[in-house]
Amino acid sequence: AMGMAALLSGDLEAAERDLGAAVSVALEPRPLSQLNAAAYLSLVRCERGELGPAQSDALDVVKDAAEAGLARTPQVVGAYLAMARVALDRLQPEEFDDWIARVAAAESVAPEPHVRVEAALLLAARRQTAGDPERALSGLHATASEIDVATLPRRMWERWCLAEADLLVGLGDRPRARDVLDRLGPAISTTSVLGTARLLIQLGDASGAAAARARVQPERHPRGTVDAA
Repeated sequence: AMGMAALLSGDLEAAERDLGAAVSVALEPRPLSQLNAAAYLSLVRCERGELGPAQSDALDVVKDAAEAGLARTPQVVGAYLAMARVALDRLQPEEFDDWIARVAAAESVAPEPHVRVEAALLLAARRQTAGDPERALSGLHATASEIDVATLPRRMWERWCLAEADLLVGLGDRPRARDVLDRLGPAISTTSVLGTARLLIQLGDASGAAAARARVQPERHPRGTVDAA
C-alpha cells in the first residue's frame, strides 16, 4: 500500500523500494497482494523508461495470473497498464490496443478511479499519435464527466491538465490551452514542470519555459534524462 501511494504521488524511488520489498518475500503461490505489488512495480519501471525490465516483469505477472484464473482481477491491471505504455513508447499500436482492452475488461469487474484515469491518458496519447487529437480530447472529457480528476493525487491531476493543454495546442486553441495551464498553477513534479516548459514553448512563451526548466534537475532514470534533454 505504501508503494502504491508513492507511485500515485510520483515518488518512483520510494515506490520501487516498497513494492520491491513486497515482491521479494518468498511465497508460493503468490497471494493477490503480492501479484498486485509485482504488477505495479512493472509500471514503476516503465515510468522510469526501463522498458525491457518493465515488459519482462509485467509478462511474468500476466502469466501467473492467467494460470491462476485471475486475468480479470484488479490486482493484475498494473501489468496491463505497463504493457500498454511499453507498446505506446515503442510505437506498436496493435499491441497497445490489445493491452488497453485487457485493462477495460478488468475495470468492468472492479473499476478504480486511478486506473481509469491512467487508461484514459494512455488512450489519449495513442489517439494523438495516430493523428486524431479531436477524439483524444473528447475521450478525456468523457472520462472527466464521470470522475472528478481534480480530487486525485496531485501528480495525476498535473498529467491530466498537461495532456488536455497539449491536445488543445495541437488543435490550434491556444487560449483554452493557456487557461488549462493557469488553472493547474505551478507544477510540483519534475515531469510536469518539464511538460509545462514544453507547452510554454509551443505557446510562444520562451522566457516562461526557460524559467520552468531551470526549476528542476533531471531525474536519475532514462525517461527523466531524455525528458530534460
